[in-house]
Amino acid sequence: MGLKKIEELLDAYFEGATTMQQEQELRDYFTSGDVAPHLEPYMAMFNAFLSAQGEKFTGTITLPKKKRNLAWIPVAASIAAVIGLFVFFGGSQLKPHDYGTYEEEQAALKAKQAIVMMSNFMNQGTDQLKIIDEFSKTTSEYIK
Repeated sequence: MGLKKIEELLDAYFEGATTMQQEQELRDYFTSGDVAPHLEPYMAMFNAFLSAQGEKFTGTITLPKKKRNLAWIPVAASIAAVIGLFVFFGGSQLKPHDYGTYEEEQAALKAKQAIVMMSNFMNQGTDQLKIIDEFSKTTSEYIK
């Protein structure tokens, strides 16, 4: 094989423009031992490729165990916080002789305030779940 053709193939190889057959010609040339002196530095590279081609991985790959789903923890914490706030703030507003009876409008207002407060706490808890859900989707794509 001509030296000029080898040099052209080598240039095309480094540009990523060779076919499998042309790469085989380069491997054959550089592993033959009859290499031009100015191309000898490439001989080590092709010999390394040849030796690496025969290597095989014989070990075992162990994947990490599936983690338990702990997505319910923020929801439980939010509910506990809501109950704690009702117990702490709700009980201190009552007078000793007051048994918690209200007028209809005032009762409706208090119920609305309680529902809004609980809704805010639940929304904060579910926002955390959205982040966990996105993380779970992303990790499941890569661990498959």
